[in-house]
Amino acid sequence: MEMIIQNFTYEDACILIMQTGQPVGDIISELSNFDDYKTEFLAIKNEKRKREFLTVRIAMNILMKKNVIVYHDENQKPYLSGCEWKISISHSRDYVALIAHPYAEVGIDIECRTKKVAGVYQRFLNKEEQTYFYDNENTGLLEVAWSAKEVLYKILGKKVHDFAGQLHLFPFILKENGTLNAKQTSDFKLYNLHYLQNNKFTLVYCIDKN
Repeated sequence: MEMIIQNFTYEDACILIMQTGQPVGDIISELSNFDDYKTEFLAIKNEKRKREFLTVRIAMNILMKKNVIVYHDENQKPYLSGCEWKISISHSRDYVALIAHPYAEVGIDIECRTKKVAGVYQRFLNKEEQTYFYDNENTGLLEVAWSAKEVLYKILGKKVHDFAGQLHLFPFILKENGTLNAKQTSDFKLYNLHYLQNNKFTLVYCIDKN
């Protein structure tokens, strides 16, 4: 059985984090509307991708408290058929994270903890951000920064093609959970993001009501 790590609401948004390590056959038995996805599922060859596909859809049913069908538009942004709720989905290794809101645009990103981000931070942080997020002994700030920009990209889509130049994060003090602020440099729009970080993963999400 998939393990629910966290299931909570914030500002009318529903957020769910789940973990799975089950064999694919066992997961299929838990997805009550598997037939709605059977054709799409059979086209997937990779076992890890199959687990992610199934677990996300089980989690979405749990989140929405009913069976729903997840689709993707031409930009691969997920949406629910026949439902106005806005959704965002993320997965990393055996973790999946979802967020849904009745009307606001949302974004979510979950990443298993890794120090690899220290080798690529110059690609997604501008010079000013690098001075306060880079720490050669602790990559925690960099990991939150990376996920924050991923979340903003999920909300803004093709408006963003340069993480370092178009998305700016303001300094914040790293805790187990907290908030950080960001702006889109082209129109100076401000965003408030929420994060949590433990020894397993980093999670960031944003609810854009503006």
